[in-house]
Amino acid sequence: MKNKSIIFLIIAFFLMFAGFDSSQQYLSSIFYTKNFEMISFIALSILYITSIPANFIAPFFCRKFGLKKSLFFSSLAYPVFIISIVLRSEIMLYISSVIIAFAGSMLWISHGTYLTRSTTNKNRGFYSGLSFSFLVIGSAITIFFMSFFVEKVGYNVIYFILFLIACLGSILLLFISDIDTVERYAIHPIKLIKKKSMLL
Repeated sequence: MKNKSIIFLIIAFFLMFAGFDSSQQYLSSIFYTKNFEMISFIALSILYITSIPANFIAPFFCRKFGLKKSLFFSSLAYPVFIISIVLRSEIMLYISSVIIAFAGSMLWISHGTYLTRSTTNKNRGFYSGLSFSFLVIGSAITIFFMSFFVEKVGYNVIYFILFLIACLGSILLLFISDIDTVERYAIHPIKLIKKKSMLL
C-alpha cells in the first residue's frame, strides 16, 4: 500500500511540475508580448523571497493538518498560479506568487516527510531518485513540446493545457494513503538558526 502511494506521489509531482515549471519558463515571454516584461521578474522575485520566511512557518501547518491534506491543499496553488498567467492580471499574479511561496514550502516539507516515512533505508534512495528524476523529465518534456506548438496554437491554449496537467497532479494526491504525523523533533525551527551545524 505504501509503495502504491509513493508511485501516486511521484506521478502527481511529475504532472504538477510539468505544468508549473513550464509556465515559469515562458512567463517572461507571455508578458513581454503585452509589454509587461518586468512583471515576470517581479512575480518570481516575490515568490522566491517570500519562500524564505515561509519555510519556517510551513512545518507547523504540515504537523497540524497532516501530510495528505498538506500535500493536496498546497498543490492547488500551482494551477492557480498558471491561471493567473493566462488572465494576465498583474495583481493576481503577485498575490498567487505569495500564495505559492507558502504553499510550496508546505508541499516540499510534506513531500520529503512523506517519502522518508513511507520508505525504508534500503529503498529510500531509489524512490527519492525516481521522484526527482521524473520531476525534471516532466518539466523538460513539456517545455520541449511547448516550443513546437506555442506559435501554432497560442499561449492561452498552451497555458490552459498546463493548468489541466497541474490539476490532474493535484487530484492524484487524493489517492495516497495518509501517514500519522508523530512529533519527532522538539526543536523549534527558529532555534535551528542558532545551531552552528545548521548554519554550515
